[in-house]
Amino acid sequence: MSTEHSQESASDAVSNDSRCDPTSDGHSSPATEPADSDANEADAVDLFEPAESDEAHLPSTPYVFDPAHVLGAAVVLDRAFTDLLTGWDGWDAVDRAVREIDPAMDKVSVRVLSHIAARRLSLQADGRAGAELKADGGILLPAIPDVDDEEVRLWNALIGEVTAPAAIARLSDLLVVRRSGNVGEHGRRAANAYLDAIRGRVSDLDTTIYLLRAWTVYRSVKAHELEPVVLTELQKRIDTLVDGDGLKHPGVLYPLLQAWCEKPRDPALGRAQAVLATIASCEARGHLATQIAVMRRKLLGSSATNDERVAVDSDEVEAYIREADASPHPSVEMMRLEQAAKIATRRGLQNKVREIASRMQSISSEDLAMVTIRTPITLPAWVAEAVLDQ
Repeated sequence: MSTEHSQESASDAVSNDSRCDPTSDGHSSPATEPADSDANEADAVDLFEPAESDEAHLPSTPYVFDPAHVLGAAVVLDRAFTDLLTGWDGWDAVDRAVREIDPAMDKVSVRVLSHIAARRLSLQADGRAGAELKADGGILLPAIPDVDDEEVRLWNALIGEVTAPAAIARLSDLLVVRRSGNVGEHGRRAANAYLDAIRGRVSDLDTTIYLLRAWTVYRSVKAHELEPVVLTELQKRIDTLVDGDGLKHPGVLYPLLQAWCEKPRDPALGRAQAVLATIASCEARGHLATQIAVMRRKLLGSSATNDERVAVDSDEVEAYIREADASPHPSVEMMRLEQAAKIATRRGLQNKVREIASRMQSISSEDLAMVTIRTPITLPAWVAEAVLDQ
């Protein structure tokens, strides 16, 4: 049994090495090949040789810019960016577009177009408001600053040919992140294109990301003339979500609210405060209520009165209490009430602390259904000896 396992491991290692080496033909060495039929050899080739679609993305052949290929590449990108691409879905979108439009397109060009479409666009990972186009690379994607100049020439050429707003936004944004050429012009074009890309679309996570990327880009290049346009779209989407079922989709709504509270703020500051107060009054998820409280305090600023601060703190604690009320079991209710008590203590709301403590004391041990579990164990000799040596 152990001999067979060792042979299998050695065979797997050789096969994996050949898979990682683009110059390998995918065959195992004679020392690890099965001694019997040709069928096994054929199976090994099928299993371990890169698929044709994988070869299109292998960065073994450098790209050389050719103006004759720009129009065909633009058509592919327009088809791929019919949807709002935000990451690895870009690989499939480009592959599908190539199959439908130009199956004979050379694999190096397909790879370069895939690199354009597959960049990750996401909300800021560090908790700040906004969205970012990831500049770092990976196994198949070079970091944006490391992209070859020949590919950057293609980006610039494609901007004048693509028509899909999402494609224009991506190409322009790539040039912004790379700091190539006139960054201010690229940033303005990217922000406008991101807004065009979401126009008429129902709010979801992708539209939120695109809108917040427009917000982030215009601020980064100081295109202040775009501020009213972006903030108007931001407020419109927030109003639609709050009036609808936006509270059921906090991942769509809350990032927009966070940006709404940043400086420069919407001139209708009182409206923002009213919207956040309305949400706070019905939010029943403690961690989200804390996020709303942070936004409200930011809007109030240092000039907030004591009554205003207490109102925000009380709404935050009440949300934790509502979450406890909806608990499926007394043990869960106890845990959530403990969280509410900690928040109330931190905010200095002693009346709330006493109220919550009273509720916690009213939950009996029978309600908690606590069970004592006993089991015998044998202590190693060194434990007792260590005590005796002290």
